[in-house]
Amino acid sequence: YVHPHGEAQNSPLLNAEIFSMPYSISLTDNALRASPQTPHQIAITDYWRQQRSRDLASGHPPTTMEEEAGIFMTRLILSKLVIVTLGTSAGVFVDSTEGEKVWTPYNWDVKNGNAYHSLFSEDELVSSLGRMVDSFKSANPEILIVFTISPIPLRGLLRHPDTSHIQSPIELDFLSKSKLRLALHEFLLSSPENVHYFPSLEIIRSLGPAFKN
Repeated sequence: YVHPHGEAQNSPLLNAEIFSMPYSISLTDNALRASPQTPHQIAITDYWRQQRSRDLASGHPPTTMEEEAGIFMTRLILSKLVIVTLGTSAGVFVDSTEGEKVWTPYNWDVKNGNAYHSLFSEDELVSSLGRMVDSFKSANPEILIVFTISPIPLRGLLRHPDTSHIQSPIELDFLSKSKLRLALHEFLLSSPENVHYFPSLEIIRSLGPAFKN
């Protein structure tokens, strides 16, 4: 299962916010609906609805990320295994009028010229992994969870004085993947039941160049 916002944008914080939302089925049209509880969840669902409106206006099939996430959580009940592919430990932030650093979910949709990339802290990453696992276990206590890290690189780099030492998207990508791998390592040291790691990132980036075509 690949969540529709793309592997390279999958951060533990984004996924934890998406999957920890309550989901319900509307009796009027049998569509799955999310019930956002936190400011970040509200921002995420607002983005989904805006994107759906843009899709309809342009004649494309509407985006169904909200329904997809709900379907995913529902299917967990019948599943024995879920593979979660994470892509980044970097997020896009803006500074509020009070000078606070504010994370903005769905970073490629940011039009604010003051937006910048920054890495999440290890504590934030580990906490989000725990929230994600708790959400899955609440739907299916016996589910086997396998985490992987996507080898797909980040799309670009938004600069900020605090991160001016990062010179390229390649550098940010390696920092991001390394921090994500460390957070997964620390999380797995807590020995969560039926949670494992598969080294797809290591396999592709280490062995990939040895294979032609």
